[in-house]
Amino acid sequence: MPEKAPYNKLFNLKVCCLHVAATILCGAGGMYLYQHGTPAIGLIMPLVFLVLLLPVDVLTKALTGRHIIIATRWDKKPPSYRWYVDGLLGFLIVVIPHLSPIVVLIWFREDI
Repeated sequence: MPEKAPYNKLFNLKVCCLHVAATILCGAGGMYLYQHGTPAIGLIMPLVFLVLLLPVDVLTKALTGRHIIIATRWDKKPPSYRWYVDGLLGFLIVVIPHLSPIVVLIWFREDI
């Protein structure tokens, strides 16, 4: 069930703060390595995921009264799953972090 997915632990404030701190360090390390010639820009993806997850979860809570459900097609979706809220927002918070390294490379005006 998606309600038992590991990302649900991130809705605990203490766990979330710990993960955000770790991903900031990871992202800063990736930026440092990138600026010194190592192609490690993908290390910013976890930070982008967390930065997107929290506001999207707040939006989902406002619309549906519960946390977001990120479910794949193989998961058994609960009755409260709404594709137009959970499906679209879940898709965005999974796809956008994968596009973020490209955006950073364009921002630094480097060849992709």
